[in-house]
Amino acid sequence: MHAANKSREAKQERSALRQQRILEATIELIAENGVASVNHRLIAKRADVSLAATTYHFATKSEIISRASALLLEKYIERFDNFAARQLDSKTITFRDFAMRVVCNAAEKNRQESLAWCEIMLHAARNKEARIMAQDWYNSLGDIWKKIADALDEPNTDEKIQSAIDIVVGMLFVVIPLGISEHDAKRSLIDKNAPDDIWSLPKPPDEQTETPPKRRSKKSKQTRAAILASAIDILTKDGPGGLTYQAVAEHSGLVRSAPIYHYPTMASLLSAAQTCLFAQSKDRYREVMSGVNRDATKTNDIIELTVSVFRHEAKKYGAKNLASLPIWLEAARQAEIRPVVWDAFCDQNKAWERAFARIGLDAKPLDALILHRLFVGKLVRALATGSDEATLSRIHDEFAFDIRAIFEGSHWAS
Repeated sequence: MHAANKSREAKQERSALRQQRILEATIELIAENGVASVNHRLIAKRADVSLAATTYHFATKSEIISRASALLLEKYIERFDNFAARQLDSKTITFRDFAMRVVCNAAEKNRQESLAWCEIMLHAARNKEARIMAQDWYNSLGDIWKKIADALDEPNTDEKIQSAIDIVVGMLFVVIPLGISEHDAKRSLIDKNAPDDIWSLPKPPDEQTETPPKRRSKKSKQTRAAILASAIDILTKDGPGGLTYQAVAEHSGLVRSAPIYHYPTMASLLSAAQTCLFAQSKDRYREVMSGVNRDATKTNDIIELTVSVFRHEAKKYGAKNLASLPIWLEAARQAEIRPVVWDAFCDQNKAWERAFARIGLDAKPLDALILHRLFVGKLVRALATGSDEATLSRIHDEFAFDIRAIFEGSHWAS
């Protein structure tokens, strides 16, 4: 009987290790290719197990994604618990520096896990079952960050904890896509002796040589427009992992050679889609701002405008953002896409700088970055968890907390 128990325990241990390998392989593949590209066969090959083993332990792809997300959360909690325990005896850094170090670590040290997490959150925005998983993630993040704040003796409120989570998430969606190094991230976000141009990092190189635009016929322009519209629809539904020339051709009713002719590389198609989506987002901003006093000079005016734009983007145009945000993540894997992502990033930052100027504030460049990334972080959270009214009803007070603190020069992240 004793021998039988030992045999059973050994078998259970081997099974647990096999499951661990499968989940680790899933995380790697999600980071490398996105959720849409992951399947049992690829996971089995990466984990070096049989296909039967993956289907035995995880019947569906959704189950694997869910368990992989749970593993990421376990690692995250363990890492932060260890940090909190160390800080009880030696409080060597501030809450702000801790938050920024999380971002810096995501640039290189924890890049793979962070990119996988971002992909899983966008997957949750498209998948009702996965939204429960995303809600659990955000609830756990709130508990963890409050624990960290307590360990660092940081006076904290629900608004400050939510602010920290959203800003860090928003930062992930620029540091990872633009391939910013850990060294540059630290210099920009932590170094107290950093120069005034604190976020003026060099524009990512464009690996493609610019050529003058071709003069196109009306039919050619219509074909390109159809290809882009189809690409954006596919990006909304599946993300870049589902975007193939064949899928675009079928969706747009064209022959397969058409999208290849107009966009010879997938990077060129993604770049064109990002440019189109960003132009549309600027048009939407003008739509919201029509009839509004653009010269508003009061803090409350800025808050109300920000909340109006946010609700517009999260509810009415959530699908458009589900096409654009994945392109940012794809830029982490395809450097050719980074120039258009960088242009969008800079344009959005300048919009916040203009908001500061309108109310006569001589704000630091980092302040505009903080509010810009806060907006993106909140948008990711709203999309991933379903943009329910309970979440959106709290958005006003959340933005008010951050915007007032920034304008008063007392924000925790400044």
